[in-house]
Amino acid sequence: MRGRMDRPTSDAEDKEGKINGVYWAPNWQDRGGKLSPAGLLQLRDRANKVLLTSPLDWDDIAFLISALCRQFATHMKKSKPIVEADLLVIPDADKVSLRIEEASQALQEIRKLGGLVGLPALDTGREGK
Repeated sequence: MRGRMDRPTSDAEDKEGKINGVYWAPNWQDRGGKLSPAGLLQLRDRANKVLLTSPLDWDDIAFLISALCRQFATHMKKSKPIVEADLLVIPDADKVSLRIEEASQALQEIRKLGGLVGLPALDTGREGK
C-alpha cells in the first residue's frame, strides 16, 4: 500500500485487534472515459494483522471522516458531568491534542484542495467542472 501511517506504541499498549496502522492505496476508476478517484483502505494492528480492508471512493472517505468527528465531539460533550465531578483522565492528553490539531490542519488543506478539484461547496473560484 502506498500511503501508510503507523502509531508508535509501547509494550503496555500491545493489544491484538487495536488499530495501530492505517494504509491507503489510491487508484482511479474508469467512468465512461473519465477517471473517478477511489482507493483501498486497510486498518492493521501492531502485529500487522489486517483488521479491515475496504474500497472507498471520496464520498465514502468524507462520510467516514464526518461520522468519526461527529461521534468524537458527541463523546466529548457527554463527558461534561465526568469533568465536573473531576473524574476524567485522558491518557496521553498531549498526543490527543496534537492529533486533533493535525486533523484540523489536514481538513483545512482538504477544503483548499476541494475547490481545485471541483467540489461545489468548496469551490473558491474555479469556474465549471
